[in-house]
Amino acid sequence: MLGTTLPLVATGMNAYGDNLGTLQSVTWNSSSPGVASISNAAGSAGIVNSLSVGTTTITASIGSVSASTQITVTAPLVSIALSPSNPTITTNSPQELQLTATGVYSDGSSLNLTANVTWSTSNASVALVIPNSSYPGIVAPVAVGTANITATLGSISGSTPVTVTTPSVPVAPTVASVSPTTGSAGTQVSLTGSGFGSLQGTGMIVLGTTLGTVVSWSDTQVFATVNTGSMSGVAEVEQGGLPSNTVAFTVNTAEAEATVATTCPSLQLLTTPAAPLLSPHGSRVVCPEIDDLTTWRLE
Repeated sequence: MLGTTLPLVATGMNAYGDNLGTLQSVTWNSSSPGVASISNAAGSAGIVNSLSVGTTTITASIGSVSASTQITVTAPLVSIALSPSNPTITTNSPQELQLTATGVYSDGSSLNLTANVTWSTSNASVALVIPNSSYPGIVAPVAVGTANITATLGSISGSTPVTVTTPSVPVAPTVASVSPTTGSAGTQVSLTGSGFGSLQGTGMIVLGTTLGTVVSWSDTQVFATVNTGSMSGVAEVEQGGLPSNTVAFTVNTAEAEATVATTCPSLQLLTTPAAPLLSPHGSRVVCPEIDDLTTWRLE
């Protein structure tokens, strides 16, 4: 950070892999001394002084052997913000609450500090931060209440209240009206009420004795059409596995109507042979087939 110092040490290792400990006789060098300088003076050797925002490479060398590291100088940290702000989580929630700590610096820049800050809670009996360095900033609900979660880096900290509530009990949808309450296959029906869900999701509509085809869906109104094969039954909305109240719904089914002839038409013979015989069979009269080339005319 700008305006601060950082001590560095150089350790050596021989060709056999033995650790030679701290090397006192190395020469230090900075690739960008205007960003950060490093001292070679006795008593302060290896101390980096940050001078401006930027990046530099610090190298320690002794003879033909050297090693280096990169140093980034940032503007002073002025605040830490946590997001999401004022979150709510339920007890026994299957989803974790992930908080992110963002540092804001004096030059207006920002940086994700989630993995760099120290996390704490004001009330571990309500909510606590899971101590996992691989996934920092995860909050676990413990009991109903409110706890302040804080992220701290040096003397700068930021916090947000986390509210833990009980899970809401699913409520079945309610159908207030159905229009029309009678129709045939293809008829579009409107069902109004509440608790249908803003999105259809797993929602279904029953029109008669079969599922209707949904045209549009909102939390208070659904449009659907009657499907072929449905019979008189009910109109009903189901959402999240919970059925609504039912409203009687009548399905008009088309019945085939056939006109049965009672007599054969009067035929006048234009050419021979003689006119065909008429034979009654129950309520129908069947005219024998004409197997030759005789031509007939209706009268």
